[in-house]
Amino acid sequence: MRMDGIAYKDGAHLKILLAMEAVYYPGFGGANKIVRSVAEQLTQRGHHVQAVKHALGRSGFAELPELHLALTRDGIDHRSNDTTIEFAMLGVHIHAVHETKRFLSQFDAIIHSSRPDIILVTSEDWDGGLLETALEAGVAPVFMLVNTVIVLPFGPDAMQPSEWRTDLFRRLAGIFAISRHGCDYIRHWGGMDATLFPTPSYGVGPFPVLGKFDNPFVTLLNPSIGKGIDILLALADAIPEIQFAAVPTWATTADDLAALVLRPNVRILAPEQDIDRIWAQTRVALFPSLWPEGFGLAIVEAMLRGIPVLASDQGGVIEAKLGTDFILPVAPSAGYHASTQPGVLPKPVASPQPPEIISLWINALSLLLSNQEVYTYHAAMARQASAQFVAGLSVTPLETQFLAAPRMQQRNGSGTDAETGVAAQLATMNAHQRKLLQQWLQERGS
Repeated sequence: MRMDGIAYKDGAHLKILLAMEAVYYPGFGGANKIVRSVAEQLTQRGHHVQAVKHALGRSGFAELPELHLALTRDGIDHRSNDTTIEFAMLGVHIHAVHETKRFLSQFDAIIHSSRPDIILVTSEDWDGGLLETALEAGVAPVFMLVNTVIVLPFGPDAMQPSEWRTDLFRRLAGIFAISRHGCDYIRHWGGMDATLFPTPSYGVGPFPVLGKFDNPFVTLLNPSIGKGIDILLALADAIPEIQFAAVPTWATTADDLAALVLRPNVRILAPEQDIDRIWAQTRVALFPSLWPEGFGLAIVEAMLRGIPVLASDQGGVIEAKLGTDFILPVAPSAGYHASTQPGVLPKPVASPQPPEIISLWINALSLLLSNQEVYTYHAAMARQASAQFVAGLSVTPLETQFLAAPRMQQRNGSGTDAETGVAAQLATMNAHQRKLLQQWLQERGS
């Protein structure tokens, strides 16, 4: 296995370092999938991509032997030391840090040893440590990818407001948000501009038609307060003849699992790396989020498989529905309980769901489950809208700004003159990359 990168196309590449306070593998959450897809597609464009992530976590494995076993089982070569496991997936070199107390020091060491051209930190940087480390290193321009607004340090939806972290955001070379909701929130509450970047995180079609009227389950991923578990429980109680499925991942608590087990018509399914194993059992997908999602990646995943989706009217969930029917109201979460443990996220405060809201969800679900013609129509509309949306996605918005960003050091160590640096940067670009840069410069000048 080559641990030093990949073979580059046309001899042109950027060295890009990604960092996120979460796991890379297996990574069942939407933000995890986004980072993996972005890394892989930048690699396919000929760039050298490394990722610094945690080895263990809620969206992955709890113990190191489990991770080693899974990597071996999946045929992924890896090597480890007292702090980090290193492995490569689809050309992306991952530094999975298992010594949590040394995560930031490892990140800093990797920055200075690899000397990246670009550093991309995701919004899942709960205490600002990654962002501060990247900015203070002074090695490369630092960008932020915002997957959800609740982890931002400013505005009314912030889990953990922080003036200090907000000041760090103002030092960024650029911000990307995966939805218009995110862009608007950042502009209104943070006073900063963000580039809309609907992430190409759905794979390559054609996508199988898995939604069927006789599939067994009405499915909710990541059952938890923020994801609307109370809506699922109310539906399960109201329609006992229907079988529901819950797929616990990063936000599901012991209390959530206890509530699910009490319902005889709710089955708990293990999360799957191949999400199609879940969708193949799903008749209707539920996304009753009570907090403002960044977008709702799994909504589009389900729709691509021809599965009708009932979703809430919160944040970027509305955008993820792509103009299709069944956007339903919820009583949003009423803030967050203060966290008393370092590194533990605040728990959302559940809002009681009024009977009239529950009735709307019951009626919508009953309509889809009782009328095959209605079901087939909405399944087809979901598949058509999502296929059209996904066909227009790419990593171009990121790549364009990365190519235009000024280098903070000469890779070959020669010269400090700015014009020489620009000339050297242009010389590394292929024709496609130069065209992207030209388009970006024209847009900036218009």
